[in-house]
Amino acid sequence: MTQLPPGWASALLGDICEPVSKHNPSERPNDVIRYLDIGGIENQQIGEIKEVAGHEAPSRARQLVHAGDTLLSTVRTYLRKTAFVPPELDGATASTGFCVLRPGLGIEPRFIFYRVIDPTFVAALSGLQTGSSYPAVRDSDVFSREIALPPSSEQRRIVATMEEQFSRLDAAEALLGRSMGRIEVLRTSLITSLIDGDWPLRPWKEIGRSQNGRAFPSRDYTNDGVRLLRPGNLNSSGSVVWTTENTRWLPLHYEQQYPSYVVGPNELVMNLTAQSLKDEFLGRTCLTGPEEHCLLNQRLARLTPHEADVRYLLFVFKARPFRRFVNSLNKGSLIQHMFTSQIAEFEIPLPPLEEQRRVVAEIDRRLSVIDPMAAEVKGAMRRSSALRRAILQRAFSGQLVTQDPSDEPASALLDRIAGRDRTPKTKHRRTGVTV
Repeated sequence: MTQLPPGWASALLGDICEPVSKHNPSERPNDVIRYLDIGGIENQQIGEIKEVAGHEAPSRARQLVHAGDTLLSTVRTYLRKTAFVPPELDGATASTGFCVLRPGLGIEPRFIFYRVIDPTFVAALSGLQTGSSYPAVRDSDVFSREIALPPSSEQRRIVATMEEQFSRLDAAEALLGRSMGRIEVLRTSLITSLIDGDWPLRPWKEIGRSQNGRAFPSRDYTNDGVRLLRPGNLNSSGSVVWTTENTRWLPLHYEQQYPSYVVGPNELVMNLTAQSLKDEFLGRTCLTGPEEHCLLNQRLARLTPHEADVRYLLFVFKARPFRRFVNSLNKGSLIQHMFTSQIAEFEIPLPPLEEQRRVVAEIDRRLSVIDPMAAEVKGAMRRSSALRRAILQRAFSGQLVTQDPSDEPASALLDRIAGRDRTPKTKHRRTGVTV
């Protein structure tokens, strides 16, 4: 166990958090239920809130939340979907896909929130997932995590200092985001201007063919084998990107059983589903790398041209006419979909093959000036993210603010909490590692 700063103590989350009430909305069929689901959280903020009648509430709508609670997603791949419940959502209902952390008396609510978004805490949880069809971390495992707890006064000082520093980073990242937005507008304008020639228009169905991906079972994900290409692998740069977080593997027998779904080098792939039209994720098109080898998952399409340069087509699908086409398909539903039958009708400006290659070369030449600017902005964003992690690390190791000897030690706070008349549903052993 690591050495604790003066006045700090080790505590299980289950010892410093209150139990959360469960309820069944169907018992109040005519009441309006405000429902918080994992999909409604983006960038550690609660965005989408569903309002449904009690008799229509999802079966997972079971947890009543209060202002100051922390919602920690326990479902695999969504462990970073964490949010703090604001006052206006007091009394809402959360999915059982969240572990609700309700701080007890003397525990600063935002301290708990920041503690569980710390990457070291998330990494510790990721190894505790159980189940095959719906892998998740059990609430009891979350509550059994041991953390280093400062005195109450120091908790408040830590939170105030973190939020002051994070507000500066927020402002800097907002500026960087606007800069990247202007760079992307410039990139799209450049591509569009060179694609927009006086050339004949031909629908995609006359130029190439489309293939939808296959619904491969997530229960068979493994640690090696053949990679599965999914929407999250399609980067806005136009390249397919594989990271530790977004890579999923399937056993090799799937490749042998479904060879027609194997994606190779220099192939066009397009995303057909998105939760919204932001970030141009719906219809996002990428070109696979020179050594690509993976399986095409559902919600993606492979676009194979018969008589056009593949990189020319990549730029066509990044130009404004195609984005307008994608936006015209919006039906106002919560989940946006495209279909290969719709792509078949999209008209593509098609110059002779040599002219296509000349256009590609000119776009590459001009992008060589823009791309370094984008790389600088992305580098600054990465440095900002690293600084956030460093702030969290210093905060929870006692290095962000100074310890005040006059503060009541955390051990006294824990003694008071333990002495309260409260019988938890689950007893948590005082075992674990301070993270």
